[in-house]
Amino acid sequence: MKNIIIILLSVMLAHLQLPSASTYHTTGEINVKDFPVLHTAEITVFPGITNEPLLPENPAEPATPFKKPVKVKSNAGKFNAKKSVNIQSAVNVANRSFHHQLEGSEQMILAENVLFAFDDHELNNSADFNKILAMADELIFNPDLKISLSGNADNIGNDYYNDVLSYNRVSNVKAYLLEIGVSETQIMVSFNGENNPVASNETEEGRSENRRVEMFLYQ
Repeated sequence: MKNIIIILLSVMLAHLQLPSASTYHTTGEINVKDFPVLHTAEITVFPGITNEPLLPENPAEPATPFKKPVKVKSNAGKFNAKKSVNIQSAVNVANRSFHHQLEGSEQMILAENVLFAFDDHELNNSADFNKILAMADELIFNPDLKISLSGNADNIGNDYYNDVLSYNRVSNVKAYLLEIGVSETQIMVSFNGENNPVASNETEEGRSENRRVEMFLYQ
């Protein structure tokens, strides 16, 4: 019986393969390939559990890049004010005549006035800016429309000075329209000096109404 057990143990030992010995260098470096793989671990996957990295339920939104505010510089209303004009030039006379014919005619669609302070050609009233913007909006989106601008002054000062003042007022309004985006081909300009009052120049209230630029939108 003892002999049978010894024979069986010998057979089992003969079939058992042990890892062969490896020779290692003494450089202090270890090569993982020199080690035999004895066992590969198995990963057990349970229902509902994945091997993906865990993430928060509500990850934070990516940061929005900071944008530096852009300052828009506008040259609206800036023009080279003139110190001398010819109110009797052929162009001005023709444009003045056409402007007067427009008033009350079927061609005119809208009429607005913008007012100016005494001896001033700059626009300072927000209501007047809004009137110009409204006109510009119509002109930009309706290229077939046109606008006639007519500058005026009160009777304080000499005639020639008021001619120049009325010209500078109407030129300023035109400059705003151009800056907003209105085509120059849609704008007609004329000036009257103190020769076209709509109210009495004997009172300050009347003179304030005369210091104006008339805007006639027409087709």
